[in-house]
Amino acid sequence: MSMFVISTDAIPEGETMSLVALLRAHDLSPATVMVRVDGKVIQKQQLETLQVARGTAVKAYLFVGGG
Repeated sequence: MSMFVISTDAIPEGETMSLVALLRAHDLSPATVMVRVDGKVIQKQQLETLQVARGTAVKAYLFVGGG
């Protein structure tokens, strides 16, 4: 499993962005990652509605299939 630290520096001060939009902006598919925001695991159904601001700690863990 690969882990990515997602930068929130591009979000303007005082504004927010949906977590799913942030993932897509970093070329990550919400369907293939597990996400932690400020250390808390985020459920898939929250990806569309959860808003993050500049300075929020976001980590995405990429699931890689194979066999």
